[in-house]
Amino acid sequence: MNKYVEFIRTTASEKKDLVEGGPSCPKALGDLVESSVGAIFLDSGFDLNCVWKIMLSFIDPVMNFSTLQLDPIREMQELCQFYGWKLEFPTLKKDGKFIVEAKVEGQNIYPTACATNLNSKVAKRMAAQQLFERLKVNIIVAFNCFP
Repeated sequence: MNKYVEFIRTTASEKKDLVEGGPSCPKALGDLVESSVGAIFLDSGFDLNCVWKIMLSFIDPVMNFSTLQLDPIREMQELCQFYGWKLEFPTLKKDGKFIVEAKVEGQNIYPTACATNLNSKVAKRMAAQQLFERLKVNIIVAFNCFP
């Protein structure tokens, strides 16, 4: 938990310099947030607007949506599900390191990205992040959507 708190306190530029992409969110923290949201939802009479208002008041001082970093693997899964693409993460272990390739296969689209790390989960997350950034640029160009 302490590693996660320290990671949250680092600046965005320091986070980009981290090779591993930071620690994963502790399960206890996710469970705490989930149970809190559920309790607010029930106590408010299933008023989703009330839940958002309360949860955003907690989150806003600490983090805003522009600095919120979602798990790149989850982002890739959601993107591929939306477009009907197939997502794979073939993994190879060589000389004590994991080599993970992130591959997307869809109609007229076959991008890939590769990452290497001593930890297979970190390599998978790195490859997913690289591929997500590459696909994001291609989608913006393809649909003439400029941020």
